[in-house]
Amino acid sequence: MFITFEGIDVSGKTTQVKLLKDWLNKKGCRVKVTEQPTKNMETSEVLREHMKNPNTEPYVDALLFAADRALHVERVILPALRKGLTVICDRYIHSSIAYQTSMGLDRDWVISLNSLFPKPNLTIYLDISIETAKKRINERGKELDKFEMADFLKRVREEYLRLKSKRFIVIDGERSIEEVHKEIIGVVNDFM
Repeated sequence: MFITFEGIDVSGKTTQVKLLKDWLNKKGCRVKVTEQPTKNMETSEVLREHMKNPNTEPYVDALLFAADRALHVERVILPALRKGLTVICDRYIHSSIAYQTSMGLDRDWVISLNSLFPKPNLTIYLDISIETAKKRINERGKELDKFEMADFLKRVREEYLRLKSKRFIVIDGERSIEEVHKEIIGVVNDFM
């Protein structure tokens, strides 16, 4: 299985990815956890350096994320799937669609740019309000970057919610970690 987690920043993706991995391991599944953007590929350093500039062009962002995703798919995701592992990815194609269309890029172009990548069996979107996101960001004491401004996050959240489908499941991320995890387990069980 190929499972992806999506959501605006601080929605709880990383926590829920770890909990799902642990749960699947206990059930005897071999799991590969990964994330995008990547951390250890040629593209990741260029992408991360580029993203430090608050005035980047959206189409350059889209192309760099797609290049990073291409290497990630080739070197990590497909080999793991071929070995029979369940792959859980923290962010994937839906992040590009939500974030880059919110930056003004044509939705069809962004989808086309990412159309050759394998589709996940299941995408879990953790939905939180912008107010909750701001509160969590403040609690972490970090500076806001260009992707965490309230107006922008609102547009991103709206784009994510437009993606809801049978394989793109929206889960209320405002609840306790345990409640969210329990719902995720139920959803994953339905797809196994």
